Amino acid sequence: MNPFEKLRSPFSLQINLTIHSDITINCFKRLFMVSVFLLEMIFSPASVHAQKQEANNNSKWYLGGNIGLQVGQVTLIDVSPMVGYAFTTRITLGAGATYKYYRIKNYMLNQFTGKFQSFNSHITGGQVFIRYFVFRRVFAHTEYEYLRFRNTIYLPNFTTQTYDKQNRIEHINSVFIGAGYRQFIGPRSAFDILLLYNVNESAYSPYENPMIRMGFVFGI
Repeated sequence: MNPFEKLRSPFSLQINLTIHSDITINCFKRLFMVSVFLLEMIFSPASVHAQKQEANNNSKWYLGGNIGLQVGQVTLIDVSPMVGYAFTTRITLGAGATYKYYRIKNYMLNQFTGKFQSFNSHITGGQVFIRYFVFRRVFAHTEYEYLRFRNTIYLPNFTTQTYDKQNRIEHINSVFIGAGYRQFIGPRSAFDILLLYNVNESAYSPYENPMIRMGFVFGI
């Protein structure tokens, strides 16, 4: 049984939004454009102020990341900090770490006791990425991410009327390509929204194509 199937349900809610396959590409494009338009409306005054002070900010290092929370039948806590470095005005490289706590309530029915059993696991990993700014606010994004987690397999033992547990470490390799939009909200801070596609999607991928990712970055 794949524990990520419930996470990939179209009814899951996460701060790192995932657009599921039952939404058409046209609707997804409209959602992305509406998000960019709303960011322009909300942060436009701050952006003008940020542009005036940007010339005085020579820092090439920046911090950022994502924080996600999902509660209910599926509980997911996601903390993914990252650090980046701007080699030029157009090219930035970065790396990050990922920790996710994942729990499914009523994961499987115990046929011997008639009660449901839960599943929980700690997912860890990291990623490296490169961004190329085609324009001042629009950039292309390529990323490699590695995740690992412990998967528990339950095998029924009819002799003892219990389940034998087998723990197996799963390795997930994802390659994302896509584009992003950066909205400046201060002299040393910005809000990024990305449209990504995982070209190496597998049964254990915790994401479903295509995906929207949102996060903040801060210059240091």
